[in-house]
Amino acid sequence: MDALFEEIIDITSQGDVVKIYGFGRFVPRVRAGGSKPNPKTHATMEFNDRVSVVFLPGKPYKKRLNEGEPVEPSYLISTHLDAY
Repeated sequence: MDALFEEIIDITSQGDVVKIYGFGRFVPRVRAGGSKPNPKTHATMEFNDRVSVVFLPGKPYKKRLNEGEPVEPSYLISTHLDAY
């Protein structure tokens, strides 16, 4: 798995898309820079463009995810509060 992740990182860092058929695509996207105020000092801060990677699931992956009963996301389940 480590070798697979390293290969995905190497390819996307060069600006190329990684396609794994039946699973999805890892697509590098450029996020525009700009300027925003610092909330504490109100001074203007400049941000450079940066690259992030977006995962786009393929049709077979999405179809399998959506089969059967909907599953409640684990972050909405608070099992530690059930004891009270």
